[in-house]
Parts: sequence; structure tokens; C-alpha cells
Amino acid sequence: MAVDIAHDFLRAVVRVSAPICYAGLGELLVEKAGMLNISIEGTLWLSSLFAFTINYYYGNPYYGVVIGIAIGVFYYLFFGLLTMYVGLNQVLVGVALNLFAYGSTFYIYRFIFEWKERTLIPSISTPMNDLRIPILSEVPLLGNIFFNQPIVIYILYIAIPVIYYFLNKTMYGLYIISIGENPEASYRLGIPVFKYRLSCLCIGGALVGLGGSIFTTYLSNIYLDQMIAGRGFIVIALLILGSWSPLKVVGAILLYSFVEAFQYRFQALFSSLMVFIPYQFILMLPYLTTIIALVIVGKRIKPPTWLGKQYIRIK
Repeated sequence: MAVDIAHDFLRAVVRVSAPICYAGLGELLVEKAGMLNISIEGTLWLSSLFAFTINYYYGNPYYGVVIGIAIGVFYYLFFGLLTMYVGLNQVLVGVALNLFAYGSTFYIYRFIFEWKERTLIPSISTPMNDLRIPILSEVPLLGNIFFNQPIVIYILYIAIPVIYYFLNKTMYGLYIISIGENPEASYRLGIPVFKYRLSCLCIGGALVGLGGSIFTTYLSNIYLDQMIAGRGFIVIALLILGSWSPLKVVGAILLYSFVEAFQYRFQALFSSLMVFIPYQFILMLPYLTTIIALVIVGKRIKPPTWLGKQYIRIK
């Protein structure tokens, strides 16, 4: 019994961490290049809604994933257009894009579904299926946890080491880090700052959009207005907690996901205690854990020097 509970819990940690990991890796690339895009929250809203809508009408979750990726790329490039070429403040643009995403998703969802006088919440019948990998899934204890997941989880296993290697072991990764530290000096050294920043926005937006699509193609079969629940801002906090280092960021995301999976299991396993403990306290545990961790290690963290600062290309 205890083994089964632990097994289900660890599988839940992997599932819960997947969209946050994708979003974290995408935003990591962007912030390493010196851009602070807090519209990650709005990107998750939009990609999750459009992924759900496409899956609902076409019956294929991977169509929804593709649309979610496209939405992420578009929204991140739009952020880049406003901040890099128009010269607007990055934080203000991020706030505006979040407000637009919140209002538009609220309206679009009701326009598509509720104006047809539905009495039930629309749901999809074709979520992603788990794909069992032969031999590896038979490994005792851990095999079924890590190798009986949908394909997007396996892609994540590859994406983490690839991004780590790219940022730390390749010339292009060093160029991105250099831009995040000082884009003016990088430009004088011949590094095309805008080109690399646009590339980071494309890849980062695709990863964030993929993460958003997972919410409604795998983790849930419905779309709800508040299902993102501030996770975009949590991703930014976890980047800080992970010191903008790929492996440390993944570790911080796993910590958050561990607590989030725990709070779901706690309510189910200890329902008798919920009479004495407000359920809102259990729901806030992942956010509270993140804040406490930031308070403990926050003073020792050094962000990219140019993060969030405006850079005007030298003529």
C-alpha cells in the first residue's frame, strides 16, 4: 500500500513539473539574454486555451500542442517587437500583455463554448496517452515512474541536458550569456545582439507555449479561467531561486512540484484533518514554499547584469 502511494506520488511529481519545466527553460533562455518577460503568465493562459480548443474540435492533443507552441512564439515575438524595436519598457509591456491575455481568454472561451448554451463544462475526450518504453519501463521502482509517460515528458528529458550543454559548452550559449551581461560590449565585439535575442524569444516562446498546452492536453481535460493560477510568476521566482542555472532551476521546479503534488495527496489521504485545517492553507503550500526558499537564498543570488534594462542598438 505504501509503495503504491509513493509510486503514484512520484508519477504525479513528474507530471506536475513538466509544464513548469518547459516554461522555466524557455524563460531561462530569454532572461539569460537580458530580457525580463513577465508576460509568461499570459502566454500560458493563451496557449492552454487554444490547445484545448483545437483538441476539442479536432480530437487530437498533438494538434493542440502545435497550436500552443505557435501561440507562445507569436506572443514572445510580439513582446520582442515592442521592447526591442519600439523601445518600450519590458516590465510595462509584460504587464500589458498579461492583462490582454487574461481578458481575451475570458472572452474567447465564452464566445466559443458558452454562447452555445451548454449546460456542462466542455471537456476533451482525447488527452495524451502514456507511452510505455520497453525494457526501461520494467526497471524496478523508477521504470514505471519515468518511462511510462506521454511523449512530451520524454522530450523534456532531452531538452534539459541540451539546454544545459548549449548555454555552458557552446560558443552561441556564451554569446547569449555575454549579451545578458552587457549587450553594448557584446555588440562592439561583433555579436548581433538583436539576432540572438530574437532567437531566444522564438525558442523560449515555443517552450513556454508547449508548457501551457500540457495543462489542457494532458494534466486536465477541461479549461478553467484560473487554472494557470499564477504559475507564470512562480516560474520567474524559481528562475531566481535557481540562480539562472539550468540544472539548479530544474531542481527548484522539482521542489515546487513536489510540494504541489503533496498538497493534492494530503487532501485525499488526510481528509479527516481537513475539518481542522482550512483547505486554502494546503493550496497555498507550493507558493509559501517558494517564498521561504527565496528568503533563505535570495541574498546570495546574482542575476544577469542587464536583466530588464533597456538596450538601444548602436547605429
